[in-house]
Amino acid sequence: MAYLPAELAINPEDTAVIGDVDAFIAYLESGQAMRDWHERLAVLAEECDAFLREHSHVWSHIIIYGHKPGATFPQAA
Repeated sequence: MAYLPAELAINPEDTAVIGDVDAFIAYLESGQAMRDWHERLAVLAEECDAFLREHSHVWSHIIIYGHKPGATFPQAA
């Protein structure tokens, strides 16, 4: 998981400004923010894929139609 550089994680006191603005701008301009963002997206995509693989047996049983006891459903031709 990617985190902001330590110089950007300064605890706020009584202001809305947190961290060093120049360090934040440098973080953006260096391209590291974009690399961290893409790394996090890749991790989230893998987590989603793993979840879907793990639960694929459930998805195959989900029926779009509402369930009523004794109801019949259209069959594919």
